Amino acid sequence: MVNATQITMHFGKIPSEWLRIASTDMLRREMAGNGHTGKYESQVFTTRGRGHGATWLESPLVIPLARWIAPDLSLAEWLGEQTLRETREDNRTRTPQGGGTRSALYGLSHAAGYGIGDETDSGTAEGGE
Repeated sequence: MVNATQITMHFGKIPSEWLRIASTDMLRREMAGNGHTGKYESQVFTTRGRGHGATWLESPLVIPLARWIAPDLSLAEWLGEQTLRETREDNRTRTPQGGGTRSALYGLSHAAGYGIGDETDSGTAEGGE
């Protein structure tokens, strides 16, 4: 899973805004129905807590989220390539922490200058990738 809160906050947005859009709901249902993600109900995971709350999304939802965040930037394509590469690496060397999405976001932060992710706080959600 990917921390959508970390990604969106750097663009002045929040994941719940995207999740409330009717076309997002339709997309999520379609992706669940055709097997691109898990069940609709498990695509989004929310943690709560003062200063520690976050919304986590299944990795395939990151590309549509990125297109909503910054439609004029190549953020979605770059993030998609990085996530795919990291997922393949994770599948070869599976770790309990799942590190691939973490690495993709950390790389995005530094290579693209978006300030997304931080090596110390961009781990995976409980329940993991």
